Amino acid sequence: MPLGVVDEDRTDRYLPLDGVRSRLEKQFTLEPIDHRTGGPARYVNVVEAGMRLGFITPLTNNFCDGCNRVRLTASGRIYMCLGQEDKADLKEALRDGGSGALDAAIDAALLSKPLRQLPDRRARHNARGGAAHERDRRLMPRDQGCWRVAIKIEDVTAILLAAGRAERFGSDKLRAEIDGVPIGVRSAATLRTLSFGRLLVVVGQSSLDYAGFEKVQVAPGQPLGASIAAGVAAAATTSCSACLIALADMPFVPPEHFAALLAAHAGGITASAVDGRPMVPAIFDRASFPALLKLERDEGARSLLGRATQVGVDERAMADIDAPSDLPN
Repeated sequence: MPLGVVDEDRTDRYLPLDGVRSRLEKQFTLEPIDHRTGGPARYVNVVEAGMRLGFITPLTNNFCDGCNRVRLTASGRIYMCLGQEDKADLKEALRDGGSGALDAAIDAALLSKPLRQLPDRRARHNARGGAAHERDRRLMPRDQGCWRVAIKIEDVTAILLAAGRAERFGSDKLRAEIDGVPIGVRSAATLRTLSFGRLLVVVGQSSLDYAGFEKVQVAPGQPLGASIAAGVAAAATTSCSACLIALADMPFVPPEHFAALLAAHAGGITASAVDGRPMVPAIFDRASFPALLKLERDEGARSLLGRATQVGVDERAMADIDAPSDLPN
């Protein structure tokens, strides 16, 4: 089984287990059985020896799309596959956001589980149709027991919009505190618990410290559409396959909902929804970038959300802070 990501071709060191099995069958009787352990091995009875023998064939008989195994290290990192180097830091998520952030980090990490193994990086790339298919990953929701196609979270850029005019609030609302934490910082911390490939925050005059985020500056007083366009333009400078757009004045969206959006996204647009009304946070694939770059008005991306896949969420989680009276007591 290939271990780790390498840049060399290892096909000359690949031994098909079909050949091993045929050699064994010249000396022993191998009877297929239905014995399962939950792992990838397929078992036979070795009649003459009175024992079971398991074959693990990651290349000739890929089992990745049904693999439910991950490896947790003593340092708090979770590795999704022996054949890749994708990992997530669960210890950091737990320290930053508690058990909710830990659950979301685990769900997001499972998005990185691969569909199959091949002997070298180039073969893995080509056999799955090139770069476009490198985005395909699977998530097995722990409460459903089934696999769903999903995007790899490292291919997603998160864009936090924090340049609003706050006219009804009367001051910089993102500096207002909830439980001692500024609203903008609280929203940013939730996104930071997930392993997005890149974190961007679009700001006007804010002096808040958005740790871990790259700042995208826009002129003060710009409409929401202009902020979206600026964030997407910055995201488009890399090869990300999608962007997630969130609002900094929505501090109650839990990390579990962001993970649910990622799990549901299979291309196009995937949006949050309350009573059938689509809204942000939402994920937009790269094909949507040209339309996002043309946005100018305060309605934001609303015109694009009508065709979105919807992920329902509790209305209370989607509450935004527009006036001081919106702050929790």
